[in-house]
This record gives sequence, C-alpha cells and structure tokens, in this order.
Amino acid sequence: MTFSAIFAIIVGVGMIGQWTFSFATKQIPEIQSEPIWIWF
Repeated sequence: MTFSAIFAIIVGVGMIGQWTFSFATKQIPEIQSEPIWIWF
C-alpha cells in the first residue's frame, strides 16, 4: 500500500515536470495551432 502511494506521487510529479519542461522549451506545437482547446 505504501509503495503504491509513493509510486503514484513520483509518477504524478514526473508528469507535471515533463509538461513544465515541454512548455518552457516550447515543444508543444498545439499551443500555436489550437491554444483555446489546450487550455480547456
């Protein structure tokens, strides 16, 4: 049970980190083509 919780937290933080890195380096082309749909 503890391992599952720790693993889920690590994966969640990793996903947020990956999206933040991709956004900061402008590697998300959909932001240019469909910005409204991305934010929703």
